[in-house]
Amino acid sequence: MKSSNNESKKIVIINYIKKNPTCSCRDIRKGTKLHIERYYKSIVDAYKDAGLNFPRLKRNKEQQINDIINYIKNYPGCTVTEIQNSTHTTIPHLFKSITEAYQLANIPYQRKNNAGATNPIIRKRCINYEKEVIRLLGKFGSVKSHIKTKVGIIDCIFDNNNCSFIVEIKDLRGRNNITKSHLNQLIRYMDALNYNNGLIVCPKDKFPKKINGRNIYIESKKIQIISDDDLRGRSIKEFNTNPYSPVSISGSS
Repeated sequence: MKSSNNESKKIVIINYIKKNPTCSCRDIRKGTKLHIERYYKSIVDAYKDAGLNFPRLKRNKEQQINDIINYIKNYPGCTVTEIQNSTHTTIPHLFKSITEAYQLANIPYQRKNNAGATNPIIRKRCINYEKEVIRLLGKFGSVKSHIKTKVGIIDCIFDNNNCSFIVEIKDLRGRNNITKSHLNQLIRYMDALNYNNGLIVCPKDKFPKKINGRNIYIESKKIQIISDDDLRGRSIKEFNTNPYSPVSISGSS
C-alpha cells in the first residue's frame, strides 16, 4: 500500500537523478536528505524510474564502508545478509566482523540468539506457534505466508477489510520481551514493500515493558502489537487500520 508521501519523495529523488545523472546513493542522500533504500529496491530501479540507465560506477573501499555504516544507522538490528543485499557489499572484505561495523556506526550490536534455531524442540514449538497465529488470522481475512523480500522473509501478509498488514510472529519465552530491534525488523519489511500497517503477534506477557507501547506511530506508519489470545476472541475491537479510521475485525470462532 503506497502512500502519497512516499510518491512525493520518489519525485524528489527522480528529479535529483535527472539533474545529476552520475550520482550515487551517497550523493542522493546528501543532496535530498532522503535514504533511497526506503523508496526503491536499488539505485538501479530509481534510475529506471527517472528514465535513465544506471552508470556502473565502482565504489572505493571508503565509500562501501560509509554505505554500510549509514545502513546500520538507519536500520539498527540489521543482519549481515540484509546489509550485503541492500548495499551490494561484502562485510568480510571490509570489516573484521559485523561487530566492528556496528561499533563504527555507534550502534550497540546485539547478537541474535540462535539457540531456538538449533534446538529441535524449540524450533518445533516456534513453527507450531507461527502456524497457529496464521490459522487465527485466517478467521478474519486472507493470509499469505513466508513472503520473500530484498531485506528478508516476512512471516506473513494479512489482508482484512481492504487493508493490508505486514505481520511478524514472535514466539518469545523466558525473559525476552518485544524490543526496538523487533520493531526495526518489521519497519524494514514495511519499507521494502511500501506498507503503512504492521502487526507483531507474540505471547501476551511479552508485550513491551513501556506503558501504552502496543501502538506505535512512525510518520505514516502504524504498528500494533497483539497477542495470540487477542486473536482467539470473536472480534478484535481495537484493531485500527490507520490512526484516523478505527475498524473492527470480525470472524467466526
